[in-house]
Amino acid sequence: MKKLFPITILLLLSATLLSAQGLTFSGDLTTGFVLSIPGPELGDEEGNGRGEKEWSDIRLKGESVDAPTNRLRLQGELDGFNYGTKFRLIFDFDSFFTNMEDVNNLRTATWGIDPGKQAAWVWGDLFNNTLRLSVGKFGDNVWNTTLDEKWGLEEFRTGIRAEIKTNIGISTGILFKIPPQYVIAEEQYTIQRMLNEMILGFRYDNSILSVALALELDGNDNFRNDEQNLVFGFMYRGIPGLHAGLELRMQNLGLSKEFPFDFNKLSFTCMQMVGYDFSSMVYGRLKIFQTKKENEEDWTFDMYPFLIYKYSRMLELGGELGFGANFNKFADTWYFAVKPLLYYHLGAYATLGAYWYNRFIHCYNYTYSGDKYDPFYTELGLVFYWSF
Repeated sequence: MKKLFPITILLLLSATLLSAQGLTFSGDLTTGFVLSIPGPELGDEEGNGRGEKEWSDIRLKGESVDAPTNRLRLQGELDGFNYGTKFRLIFDFDSFFTNMEDVNNLRTATWGIDPGKQAAWVWGDLFNNTLRLSVGKFGDNVWNTTLDEKWGLEEFRTGIRAEIKTNIGISTGILFKIPPQYVIAEEQYTIQRMLNEMILGFRYDNSILSVALALELDGNDNFRNDEQNLVFGFMYRGIPGLHAGLELRMQNLGLSKEFPFDFNKLSFTCMQMVGYDFSSMVYGRLKIFQTKKENEEDWTFDMYPFLIYKYSRMLELGGELGFGANFNKFADTWYFAVKPLLYYHLGAYATLGAYWYNRFIHCYNYTYSGDKYDPFYTELGLVFYWSF
């Protein structure tokens, strides 16, 4: 069974060569330049800090403080009548920046292709297109959440996926993961291990709502039985112009060891969103996140109101506010952020954006007297998005 993935790649290449005229390509690029200006490092509430200012820097980076690395993606697809192949290549380039106060300190770029993020798989439809069998390393999520973040569990998993589709909008199925090479040899490819690490999926879509649920058993492949992962999504669109729902991502459920499971071991992110099209020119959105880390009582709360005005077919103006809190045993931290932004569409597939992000932080209830915090941070960004 360990030869299954190389065989899949050979099948993919063979199908590509034999049917080159039916192969389509697409892709996207996300990049930008960002100037970050941190404020001085202040001390605790008694003024015990150093009051020093961190370096400002320019970096090659996507939009916002928490944006992912710069990324170029290339996707290929061969779609036959009841069979097909897909692949996706991801090229990351990151961390090219210089300290503004020390222009001689130029740091080199890091770039490359991460083998773990590449994908290639084949699929075939059987029984009048009601059953789809797929084999390979997947670059998609059939049972992903359906609102805004679109979390899923299947992407970058190697294995066999069976999806049953109905004509009433229901999709159910199972994915059997092939264990990775780095585990103990005698435990790599047993049927029991594949059953213990399978993914179960469900999805329902109609014109009013969408519901998605996926459960992954022992998701981290290290022989522990308390790391099951789950994603759940719900979206309602029964009112014209309204987009509302919830997305939930949970880890370390401990289904096979403890019932009920220990809540303190749980790691989760929950997102609620309400968006509304006020007119053809104005769109508003409110996103709320709650997060909690594994084996910690700490949790965070973030809220992002967003409003954008389509001034013309090419130009969009808007802004986003940020409110948040981080509650833990050392300190409670509150922050407020303001982010004006502008998008200029260079065409149907390319967009240039600019933003000015300002974040103000307030901390209190420190346990230790030596802790520091940064009360102010600002970022100026120029970003570029291109799809092809």
